[in-house]
Parts: sequence; structure tokens; C-alpha cells
Amino acid sequence: MLRIVIAGILLALLAGCASNPVSRGYQAAKSGDYQGAINHWEPAARAGNPVALYNLGLFALDGLGMPQDREKAIRLFTLAAQGGFQPARYELSNLGAPVPEPRQIDPAVLMMLMNQAARSQPAPYYRPVVPSSPQPMVIPQQTYQAPQPSTTRCERNIVGQVECRTTPY
Repeated sequence: MLRIVIAGILLALLAGCASNPVSRGYQAAKSGDYQGAINHWEPAARAGNPVALYNLGLFALDGLGMPQDREKAIRLFTLAAQGGFQPARYELSNLGAPVPEPRQIDPAVLMMLMNQAARSQPAPYYRPVVPSSPQPMVIPQQTYQAPQPSTTRCERNIVGQVECRTTPY
């Protein structure tokens, strides 16, 4: 039951509003309507919502509103962990199951999703993450910076090989 409360607190921080099906599911679980919570979370879980997957995993693990099923809980926690939900990774490690790495998200897709989420908020909270512009977004290349006490200089030799030299200050 403590895990459901913790999931609810995380959910409240992530969801932001009560019209979210995951929030409605949490409210149903809080009031003891476990089957109602499952009915709210299942569509969101099918859509890939990691919080809904995690909550269904907790219910499967504890046998709330459904038969207790450790393997189903592990599958649900694995999907939630792949979606980047850290508490699911914790549950998997507690169960002794392999913990997957979260899927990497393309930065351009992430910005698009953040803008969509910002636009779906009520008007006073709308803040575009990136101003709209007709030009495509350019993500700068990351460059390697050598540690402070030395300088690294790389040059291409006559054969085309890259030679790097590090010299202290």
C-alpha cells in the first residue's frame, strides 16, 4: 500500500491535472476502487504511459483488483523502465529481474512532445519551450574539452591519419 501512495505522489507531480486518466486511476485506487483504477490505467498503459504501466505492475505484484502475478508485474515494470520511469527500475532490482536501460529519445522529438504538453495545459500555464520559427531547429555538436591542466591538439598527417598530442600548460 505504501508503494501505491508513493506512486500517487509521483503521479501527482508528473500528471499535473485530475483530468488525466492516470490521475483518475490513482484517485480510484486511493478510494479503494481497484478495478476502477485498472480500468483507467489499462488504456494509458496500452498507449505506452510508463506511470500507468508501473501502477498496473504494482497491482499485479500485490494482487489488487487482479490475481497476484509476479511475472506479469515484471513485464509491466520492464516496459515502464524502458519508458524511463525510475521507480520501475527500482522495483525490478528488488525483484531480482534484469533492469533495462531507458530508450533514448531523439532531442527533436522530445522538444516536439514538450511543446505539445505545454500547449495542452490551461492558458495561464502555456509557455512554448522553443519559439516557433520556419527554420529547422539546429542542435549544436558537442565538442570534447580536454582537462584544464593540459592542451590536446589533433592534426591529420600526410597519410590521413589523425595524430593527437597532449601538452601540459
